[in-house]
Amino acid sequence: MTGKQYQPWVWPVSGERGVEAANSSEARQFLKLLRGRLSERIEQLSILIQSDPEFFLWQPDRSNESVRAVGAWFLKHGRTRPLVDLEGLSGTVPDWAMSAVLREQAKIRVLTDESMQYARDAAVYLGEVFRERIAPTLECPWRLGLSGGFETSRFDVIASPCGRAGFSLSRVCWRWFSRLLEKEMNPDKLVEHLENLVAETPARSIELAQYYAMCAANERARRAERAAKKAMKAKKVKE
Repeated sequence: MTGKQYQPWVWPVSGERGVEAANSSEARQFLKLLRGRLSERIEQLSILIQSDPEFFLWQPDRSNESVRAVGAWFLKHGRTRPLVDLEGLSGTVPDWAMSAVLREQAKIRVLTDESMQYARDAAVYLGEVFRERIAPTLECPWRLGLSGGFETSRFDVIASPCGRAGFSLSRVCWRWFSRLLEKEMNPDKLVEHLENLVAETPARSIELAQYYAMCAANERARRAERAAKKAMKAKKVKE
């Protein structure tokens, strides 16, 4: 046990999930702050984990065992809450407004605010492990990315060689760590997921880079064709 107190960092994003940003300006601020605080957040994660006597020997040495221990610690200390607090709404929302949708959402469990703070720092550590393991093959900086589908996409911070595939902070917080508490994953699966991501990302990055380069080339060709047609039409009008 270190005797030091864990200092949480409430990340300055307004996304309802607390990890994703609502706009590009907010996301860029978030990314800048993250890059400047990587070492600090891993140090705080060490203080947090080592405060439990069961994990007082834990070190952020980027090993699989350290990743497994992060998962075991979170499984012990993480907590969830209902997505919608029906009891909190009682008395403020009429019974007729308590729709089936709200009642279904109340069955969904999400991380508490405190557990989300833990998950963010743990995700930063896993992201640094991911970057270190990718580095011999590809440069893998923290950068902006998108999460969700085309209609629900939000700005996210990812560690990625190409900005299209890699380690997503929001995905790790909301899928990996939430699934740990829902018993859909265990600490060994956390290690397996990270190893699979490391193995798949280089080829996936190259594939996506080639695809988007082809899309860009096709778009340039279409623009050139439209410009040529416009010029030809203008020439005919003059004649």
